[in-house]
Amino acid sequence: MGSCGRSAKWNGLAASLSVAHRMKLPLLRPLSEADVTSAEKLAALLRKKGVVLAATDLLVETTAHRLGLPLLHQDEDFTRALKLPDFATQRG
Repeated sequence: MGSCGRSAKWNGLAASLSVAHRMKLPLLRPLSEADVTSAEKLAALLRKKGVVLAATDLLVETTAHRLGLPLLHQDEDFTRALKLPDFATQRG
């Protein structure tokens, strides 16, 4: 455990969020039907490659992709998905 009882994983996430804040990321618009459709297509693509993501993870990934942003995370599911060549541009 690090300072204030925080784990290394938490400290890494906090550092990532700090970087995101300094990047002045754009405000997100509400999800649209197109975002949901993209998430469904992504789910099918990932399933074919043996990766299953939760619906919320699919929507997060779809939104990051739409905005052209890297996906900053501390999540094993995203780690598996981002190892695929299809997601090379979103690796943080």
